[in-house]
Amino acid sequence: MLTRLFELRDEVIQFLDIQKQTELFVEFKKPWVQVIFAYLSDIFDSLNTLNLKLQGGDSNIIYHRDAITAYTEKLQLWKRKILASNYSCFPKLFAITEEACFKEILDVIDTKNQISNHLQHLTDEFKRYFPDSCNNIMYRLATDPFHVDKDMLPDTLQEQALEIKNDSAAQYDFEKMDKALFWVKYLKVYPSTAEQALNFFLPFSSTYLCEKAFSAVVAIKTKYRSKLDIASDLRCALSSI
Repeated sequence: MLTRLFELRDEVIQFLDIQKQTELFVEFKKPWVQVIFAYLSDIFDSLNTLNLKLQGGDSNIIYHRDAITAYTEKLQLWKRKILASNYSCFPKLFAITEEACFKEILDVIDTKNQISNHLQHLTDEFKRYFPDSCNNIMYRLATDPFHVDKDMLPDTLQEQALEIKNDSAAQYDFEKMDKALFWVKYLKVYPSTAEQALNFFLPFSSTYLCEKAFSAVVAIKTKYRSKLDIASDLRCALSSI
């Protein structure tokens, strides 16, 4: 929505003028407001892209952690670029720098500091909501069993971990397969280690499945079929078969 509003900003200014919304008209025309508007539009586009990556029934907490970690590192990259007057990471913001009045606003250090501070706040909030779990030894076992420090593992898993490390077939499968499917395949071969590793793939890492179920209920049980028993239909709608 912000992107579309940004694209129609000239029309919005005309509309505010016609409607005699003087205060809004004056504020909306300010170059500083246009600069921040472009920046926010780019940021929300990037957040929407991240949100799409976190959707899907096959996603898991490890995939989500990787996506979020990559995004927070991008935020820090963008922060460094902004402070260096490099706006290429924000398409809309970069586009308006061709106009002199906007370029002057962006060259003001206070504007760059405001944007960089916002990027830092975003990074801090992501880290607060999604604390890094990669330092957990069991997490490292689940995601890279061939390079994990075996001495740091519980005694009950150390010998199996050494067997996995020297299993060339397992190493080949791990490089080719989805991590969760890999541990399911080797559950009978290395039961103790696989069970511990699979614990990281079991938690629901997003509300996608719940939202999908609610959408299916709304589609199946309309106001004209309010008394319908939807159990069987819902089971079919949510099945991956």
